[in-house]
Amino acid sequence: MMKTLRTPPSPVSSVKTTTTVDDRDDERATATDVVAADKSENKSLGSSSSKNSESWGRKRTKSNKFGNGILQPRKEQIERGIDTIAVATPPQIDNVSHEDFELGAVATDPPLRFPKSLLPSLTTSFACDLEKEEEIEETTTRVIAWCDLSTRDIRRKNKVMDVMLRGESVILRNSGVVGKFDAKFNADSKIGLAQVWNFDHLAKILGIQEGENSARTHAWKCLVCPSDKHRFIECDESKNIFGSDYYVKEPETQSLDCTFSEFVQCARAWKHKSIYFESVITKDPISRKTMPSTDVKGESMFDSKVGSLAIEDIEGLFDWKWFQSLLSFQRFGSILSVKLSAGCRDSLRPCRYSLEDSFIVQIHGRRRILLINPNQTFKGMYPYPIAHPYDKFSMVDLDDVNDGQFPNFSSVRGMTCILKPGDILYIPSGWWRHDHGLCPEHIALEISVAAGQRVRSDESLEILVSRDLERRVGETEGAENIKHWLQIIGRAEESDWIDLGTVRGYQRISMTQMVRDEIDLNLGSGKWSEFLKRMIDGRLDPTPWLNINFREPLYLTDKTERIEDTRNELEKKFPEFYVQKLRLDGYNAEHTPMTIFNPEHPETIAPRK
Repeated sequence: MMKTLRTPPSPVSSVKTTTTVDDRDDERATATDVVAADKSENKSLGSSSSKNSESWGRKRTKSNKFGNGILQPRKEQIERGIDTIAVATPPQIDNVSHEDFELGAVATDPPLRFPKSLLPSLTTSFACDLEKEEEIEETTTRVIAWCDLSTRDIRRKNKVMDVMLRGESVILRNSGVVGKFDAKFNADSKIGLAQVWNFDHLAKILGIQEGENSARTHAWKCLVCPSDKHRFIECDESKNIFGSDYYVKEPETQSLDCTFSEFVQCARAWKHKSIYFESVITKDPISRKTMPSTDVKGESMFDSKVGSLAIEDIEGLFDWKWFQSLLSFQRFGSILSVKLSAGCRDSLRPCRYSLEDSFIVQIHGRRRILLINPNQTFKGMYPYPIAHPYDKFSMVDLDDVNDGQFPNFSSVRGMTCILKPGDILYIPSGWWRHDHGLCPEHIALEISVAAGQRVRSDESLEILVSRDLERRVGETEGAENIKHWLQIIGRAEESDWIDLGTVRGYQRISMTQMVRDEIDLNLGSGKWSEFLKRMIDGRLDPTPWLNINFREPLYLTDKTERIEDTRNELEKKFPEFYVQKLRLDGYNAEHTPMTIFNPEHPETIAPRK
């Protein structure tokens, strides 16, 4: 008996051999061997098209009854219950890494809460090689210089210190200031705050005096907002004046005083609200001479309300001696404040700036921080006026940017980093920061320091000058007229608005000259016109969009309207039918349905007797 074997098409060769088959059993055995040979051939040849891979291992029809090239299932497939031709399995997509995994993110982290356009290239938004930093164009995002203090790369560490001395942001990885837990040798390991502090531990010690068994009595300041936003933006109640152009009727974030134990309970139990802990734990003012160290014993700089147990942890498990040497080497002044912050997953502190240099020491959990250079403040960040309750925050909502209202924001570029326990991030004064919590629980210390002998960078001067001009013009003309007079000064039209023969006119002409002198002295001669134009662009106007969803209870325009009673017997017995008819007529009528089963209801499905 003569048999001729048909081999399946190869991705390399298209030669085919056809024969007749007489013995069905021998054919199945031979075809099985062919399938095994095809699988080994497929492994050696690599990937192929899905069309070819579908045809491998299947027997073609002996006739063209189903068309040329149509495949039938094998007998083994039918016996296993597969009576139809198997559909090709769609290509499997591997688990895609997180969009900023190179910075330390993981796939389970919440997504970015700022436009990706701020970071045109995530691979260059963090420091990878300081030698190439000068080659990066100014139009692209700058890198954050960083170094790993646990390594012996002295050359890199010196370069990072030089960058910090120039007033630029840097990251100090594995600083060891809050403990070393990944040392190569056990002798190099050191217990610190990173190994001890978490929500449960702070709930037991924060605010408790040593030896006390009673509950803590001191309450801390916390921020509360709706859980659908997870955004905490502080409202300065001293500036939220009723009747002003900047009055916020219902602030998005409310302030709540509670103990840390209550904060932990709320953070873990609340579903419809979110809470964020942020309080200053030091006295004011503070001198570095009283800073706790292993050699100097002096009065503690921490407030007694923190509690002796918590103070003992901070002073003993934080390497203040090393941190003091860092401040001295960088020519910083005294410590102004130490702030303790704690939050939950996806908690956001929106884009804002500070007037002091600060160090963020990550203790527990991880957080993503976006930094924006202060030279872009009046090129697209749109800061709130100093008389606004949201002073020092950006008017741009990075979660949902309104390009029509803030068109210049598209030109803003920033850089991002992810802080892990033991990392220290230095943020110079005036830099914009956007904090985003990535873990279910995260804790950090923010240490603000004075400038000391350091020279103020030119990039942060614009913010300081603008704040001073707003304050001085507001004292003379009022907060509502700041933009009007800055426009007049920028256009050099003060002669049309000022009567020099009056005392008021003399005060105004002195104000206009002061504005120009202030800009020329700090930013350069002849730059007052261009700077004032950028300073007032899209700013210093009322902010009605903050109250768009608020309805003043005392000034409601809704009036009760009485209509004729036209209900029938069914509508009187079941009011929901009448309410439905009123809604169809355009009335805003509400009805709370009963939850008790009523078998006599017309819409009841249960059988009636």
